This record gives sequence, structure tokens and C-alpha cells, in this order.
Amino acid sequence: MKYLTFHERYAAVEALHARDCPEAKVGRLGKSILGRLASLDQKMLTESDGIALADYAAFYLGNAKSLEKDMVPWLKMCITEPVGLAFLRRWLVSFRVANVADGDGVAIFRSLAKLFVDQFEPALMRPEPLNKKPRHTYIYSETTTSEPFFTAGPIGDLILNLIEVGATEELDRFAAVMEDHAMRINDMDLFVLWMPLLGILHSSPRCSAEELAHPRYVRIFEPLITALIKNFLGPRPQAESLSRRPVPCNCRDCLCLNRFLTDPGMDQDHFPMGKARRQHLHQVLDRAGIDCTHETLRRGNPQPLIVRKTNTKHAKRVEAWETKHALLSRQISCMKDTLRVVLGNRWEAVTALPGVEASGLTARNQQGQQRVAGTKRKIEFIDLTEED
Repeated sequence: MKYLTFHERYAAVEALHARDCPEAKVGRLGKSILGRLASLDQKMLTESDGIALADYAAFYLGNAKSLEKDMVPWLKMCITEPVGLAFLRRWLVSFRVANVADGDGVAIFRSLAKLFVDQFEPALMRPEPLNKKPRHTYIYSETTTSEPFFTAGPIGDLILNLIEVGATEELDRFAAVMEDHAMRINDMDLFVLWMPLLGILHSSPRCSAEELAHPRYVRIFEPLITALIKNFLGPRPQAESLSRRPVPCNCRDCLCLNRFLTDPGMDQDHFPMGKARRQHLHQVLDRAGIDCTHETLRRGNPQPLIVRKTNTKHAKRVEAWETKHALLSRQISCMKDTLRVVLGNRWEAVTALPGVEASGLTARNQQGQQRVAGTKRKIEFIDLTEED
């Protein structure tokens, strides 16, 4: 059967207003939604549901006593889910439009916000995949599960709302949690979910430069930037030695092969043997994923298998690292003015990236591919900085 999410149910009731239905009927239908809260799977609710919950609570419950009795206990169970965060994002707007007493509305917000900052775990908050299609309905099943996804907007608005109501205690607690958890956040989550907070705060008229200069924001963003440099970029891949791991076979031919593979002073060797034995070495090298080439030289009897150690995997790691380096460098450059406000004189030290230097061992060149058995290949050093 088709299962309607909360914001769809709320939209249906709101549509009755546009059709001039009697207020009493609309009110009864609106309050009937409350009875469905307990049946909703909190982890299946989206940010749209959180916004609808805030509007519903303000317009249909309407006073602090009803809110505390009927809505707040349910929200406390899902305050760290996307639906709870979206409620906090919307609530300050909703209760003021609905003329809920300002003191009551702010008290409810601060109570729920304190619960959020005490319970949330940044490393467990996953951003929504970029290719994920919006979900408005789904087929209900008791076995249906879905990982909750977060976006940067509601988190930024929560911070701005805390600033607006002067909730310094909650802001300081948020900063302390971020400081403690930053190094555990996934590298791409840092990029997609947490670093955009800086732009959200800096571009909002509700957050002044004086506010951003407060030490609490250093506690938030310095660990995030440090984690981003370490977790996303990391150190430049080091040049590999010529030693390779052995293949997992203990036959006589593989023992000879392993002596060559583990020898840090040899970059190629030849193994004269019959076709069946050469085929075995081909197979064990392929299965083990050893960074080398292995080709039969069609000369002599028996024909030798030529095994050359390569560094293609290292070259790919260096290329990937340099791509990340360029991306992160551009990102930091775009945030430079804001980082200066937040980090002050420390911004250059905090955002310093490891330099792009000449690589170590690289993939063998084309000339080296033509060398024959019994010769040693010269190791080439290629400067990868020319295009940077």
C-alpha cells in the first residue's frame, strides 16, 4: 500500500484552506494528523517532513502546553535525524507567524536545540548522494530501511538560529563537539556537508564579522580544515622501493619468482621454462595483483618469461593525490577572506598544504619496455609539477 509521508498529509489538510472548507472541519482533520505521529518511521522522514512538522505544531497545536504534551516528546526521539534538524531550522519562523508566545516558542527551541547538540555525532551524519532522486512517497514495508541523509543548510540555519536567540551555551557545546569529532569525519563528508557551513555563516546578515571572530568558531573550523587536509588529502605518496610482496604459492618456480619479487635491488628477471610452467607464473602474478609485467620472450629453448617490476600503481596514487591537492587548494582559495576573519593570523598556518614535489619511482617508460632479459632497467624520475 502507498504510505504518505508527514508533509504530504499536512499538504492535503492545508489544501482544504484554499477550498474554503469550514474551519472546524479543517481543524479536526489537522489535529487528526497528530495521532499518526507514533506510526511514522522517523528514519524515513525527510527535511520536508521536518518543515511541515514545525508549521503543523505552530498552527494546529498553538500553545506551549499542547506542544510540550503532544509534539516535544516525539521530537526528542528523532532530534538528531534530518527531520528533527529541519524542525529546528523552521521553528523560529513558524511559531512567530502563528503568534505563539515568543517566550514559549524560544524556550521550546532552546530545549530541543540543547538536546541536539548534546546528542549529535558529526561522523555519523551522512550527506545526501548527489545523484539521489527526491523521495516523496514509498511503498510501506516493515522491513523498509533507509539511511538518513543530511544537507549543510539546516545545520547552518541551526547555528544562525542559536545566534539569533543568544544561545551561547548551546553554541559553545556545538563547538566542543565539532572540535572532538572532526578527525573522525569521512573526507568527502567534510567537503560536502561541513565546510559549506563557513560560507553559510559568512554570507548571512544574521552572523556578523564580530560573531565569526569569536573563539568558538576557531574551535569549529580549525579542526575541520585540519581534518580535511589530513583525511581528504593526506601526505604525498612516497616513492616505492623495488621490493614487491610475494605470490601466495610455494611451488619451486614460485619460490624462485618470490626471491626476485622481494629483492629491492632487482627490477627485472627472466625465468626460462616450458609453456605450462610459464602459464602458472602468469596466473599467480595476475591473481596476486603484483605491480609488474610478465611477457614471454620468443627466443631460445626453453623460452624465458620476462618479469619486470613497474610502478604504475604508485604513479596513479600520485596523480590522484595531485588532483586532490589542486581541488583543495582552489577550495581554500575561495574561502580565503572568510578564513582570515575566523582564524585571524593563524589562517595561513592552518590551511598550509603539503607541497607538490617531484615524484619518486614512476611507471616504466616506453624505452624500458623494449629491454631484453638479463639487463637492469634504469629508474626514471619524472617531474609532475610542470602542469600545476
